[in-house]
Amino acid sequence: MSRRTERIAELLRNEIACALREDITDPRIGLTTLTRVDVAPDMSHAVVFWSGLEEPDE
Repeated sequence: MSRRTERIAELLRNEIACALREDITDPRIGLTTLTRVDVAPDMSHAVVFWSGLEEPDE
């Protein structure tokens, strides 16, 4: 991955993480962690990898 695509991937990861943290209020989301963002060399698309923990039912 080139330095440019690495920077774009990091920017995307930060923006998506910020949106999840501040803009999404759906309680079903729970604790979500973005683990990696892979950007295509031509920057036509990106794949976002994430993991999540579901809160136990009461």
